[in-house]
Amino acid sequence: MKVLSSIGEMNKFINSRKVVVVYFGVIGGREAALFTGVAREMDGDYFAMTADKGCINEYGVKIPGLVIFKKFDDKRNDFKGVFTKKEIIAFIDKKRVPSLMPFDNEVLELIFKRNMPILTIFRREGTHHEEEVYKGVELVKNNIITSYADLTSEANRRLAEYFGLTEK
Repeated sequence: MKVLSSIGEMNKFINSRKVVVVYFGVIGGREAALFTGVAREMDGDYFAMTADKGCINEYGVKIPGLVIFKKFDDKRNDFKGVFTKKEIIAFIDKKRVPSLMPFDNEVLELIFKRNMPILTIFRREGTHHEEEVYKGVELVKNNIITSYADLTSEANRRLAEYFGLTEK
């Protein structure tokens, strides 16, 4: 767990990864201890905390606060729930992934390790239906993980066959 003590360190940390989760508040407090436990359980290098007033003011966070910064979709998500392990994990799981992501090992982890529901769209690269796909994704993005599998890939064709999908 990285402890950030300046706006410069905060900006460097945020810019160094696709997704970061930052706790803002008293480092020795109950919420910080809970956040530290969640970070250990989720086992990622994208967790940090800060008690620096400059960081808190710069990012406009009410303490204790928890924010996910991302380089995709909506760039920032502020936690609005109750500081419980279950709510924090659910928040992070839902918000740390793109609205639409390729079917890969990260998706498999979400399905099998995190037991999250998923909708997989099988498509051929370059079929130009992206706008319709994104409209559908927007409708379900906070309730289900949406992925796509490109049928021009041999591995994804085998995946489609596994599900009983055939070309017509």
